[in-house]
Amino acid sequence: MMTSLLALLLSFCISGSDAYASNAQDVEVESVENIITAIPKASEYSSDFETPYSFTLESHAIVKVTVSQTHFKYGFLDTVRAIISADELGGSSVVNGITKELNHSEPNVQTVVLEAGTYYVKFTHKSRSKPEVNGKTTVGVAAQYITRTVDDNFSLKNAEKIKIGEEVTGFFTHSVNKVFYKFDINTKSKVKISVIGDKIFEDVKKAMVGTLYDSDYVDIGKINISKDGSAELLTRTLPKGTYYFSLDDSKSLSFYGINTVKVTTSKVTAAAPKVTSYKAGAKSVSGTAEKGAEVYVVCNGDTFIGTVDSKGKYSVDTTKLVKGKNVKVYIINDGIKSKITTVKVK
Repeated sequence: MMTSLLALLLSFCISGSDAYASNAQDVEVESVENIITAIPKASEYSSDFETPYSFTLESHAIVKVTVSQTHFKYGFLDTVRAIISADELGGSSVVNGITKELNHSEPNVQTVVLEAGTYYVKFTHKSRSKPEVNGKTTVGVAAQYITRTVDDNFSLKNAEKIKIGEEVTGFFTHSVNKVFYKFDINTKSKVKISVIGDKIFEDVKKAMVGTLYDSDYVDIGKINISKDGSAELLTRTLPKGTYYFSLDDSKSLSFYGINTVKVTTSKVTAAAPKVTSYKAGAKSVSGTAEKGAEVYVVCNGDTFIGTVDSKGKYSVDTTKLVKGKNVKVYIINDGIKSKITTVKVK
């Protein structure tokens, strides 16, 4: 008896869920090249104000949803809205997923940015009157699908590698607001990271944040992106190695849409050393150069090596310097060789 009752209850729950899902009126998504100029076509109407609508996205996209209603005629008496939600009950909207108050017969267009999946549009009202029985609701959906250069790139340690000089396209949606990239540089370089963000909500004051990390995931530089459509630059001189870069809009929630990142490098040169002491008869050569660099002194047919100290000074022991002979000095710093400084012993 108990087993039969449980089976009956389970059957009721399943059929009840299916019954609700089947009430959602499906809306065909129109795929467009340019969402800005797109005008979504209205679906077949429903005369039941409570009927939810559903639409399915094949991939992440910028989406325009057009809604209209004729159930309530007087806006000052009624607050009528539509909610775009990933929940078929309309319990919580996606970002920017609640329309303004819907007037009688006036379409309202709402732009949202969404991942692949099924979404629902549900009409709600706070009114002293009941919905007009001969009223109608309609929903139209157009989507511009966006291709991410690197997809599913949402954690620092699992960041995908990008190429130096390649413009990388990212896309933030209602559920994705962080992205991580990895890049390698083969020699000490001046690195420029350019970021352009697509800002949807202009009234939000907080910035999207770009962060540069070293190979140990230590933060070594930040950039704030606060302007729509303008390039912001993060510039650092970095030694050879692996680095990571992230974009994070979780605090701002305003840069939903397309963002681009481009990493470029330029060669870093080591400054030629200065030679200040090289008298005939002396057994050392002294001067100044980049701190920490190795110094190479070539004289009398031999090469002598020393190190530049923390104050930028060096003194390298040599064989006795001969008047009229040339002394050549160069440094190597982070694998980069400087030009040679040549002096004649006096």
